[in-house]
Amino acid sequence: MWIVRVNIKNYTSILHEIKTNGFDENGALKLLHEAAQIKESDSVQLEKELFNYIYNSTGNMAVLIDGVDEVGSHYPGEIIHFLRILMKTKIRKIWITSRIFMKGQLEQEFQCQSYSMIPFSVEDHKSFLLKFWNQKGDYVKDLADRVVELSYKYLSDRVKTFMGIPLQGMLMAEMFEEYLKQYSTSRKMKLPESINHVILYDSYVNKKWDIYLVEKRKVDRTKEVSLTYEKFQRAFFLDNHKAAALLAILSTQHFGKINDKNIERKAADFV
Repeated sequence: MWIVRVNIKNYTSILHEIKTNGFDENGALKLLHEAAQIKESDSVQLEKELFNYIYNSTGNMAVLIDGVDEVGSHYPGEIIHFLRILMKTKIRKIWITSRIFMKGQLEQEFQCQSYSMIPFSVEDHKSFLLKFWNQKGDYVKDLADRVVELSYKYLSDRVKTFMGIPLQGMLMAEMFEEYLKQYSTSRKMKLPESINHVILYDSYVNKKWDIYLVEKRKVDRTKEVSLTYEKFQRAFFLDNHKAAALLAILSTQHFGKINDKNIERKAADFV
């Protein structure tokens, strides 16, 4: 079974081309080639020929398409047309993941059954943390128990449970990983007594800043010039996140009452 994973938002250039020039099966195949990272050269044709043979003849292929909702507002017709073409091929399985607001449209368009993800249970939370940390010992289990307890006590609400999805669980796992590092050096670990959204948000921003600075910008923090750069750039980084938060939280009516008119432009550019 040839499994092709398509994060559709990475192929907006192809969708734009479709929107401009129209779409046919060759365009759909081109998108799948790119998603499957099929190597194309004069000397190497075997992989492409195998892929095309499965696509056209055996159908022994599964296509997993993610992010349909993220591009659906800009390319709604192109997405549906692309999916229609795939439905007419011999591809055995086509899976689409989307946020709930597109559920009705996709069900009606393709007469298919949809599935909703069930939030993590308490045991799922703990299991996820243990797998993420990938360490053994009673102290790891104690920390997992404590993190789940704190999330239910301080971060949950009556509508839904925080940490109900893997992304939230990963955020908590990253935040509390520091306690495991402390234990590895001192063989002692004082479990946290409480948590709130402000602490969690600060931890989240710090983590994102580290990723941006070290992994994306390749900054060497041991150099003096890097420390100056970091101090200067971090202010812009935090400012952009604050503007984006206001854009997400406030209604258009309330956002218009903010005196600084540059915030909306800054937030839109950043997002």
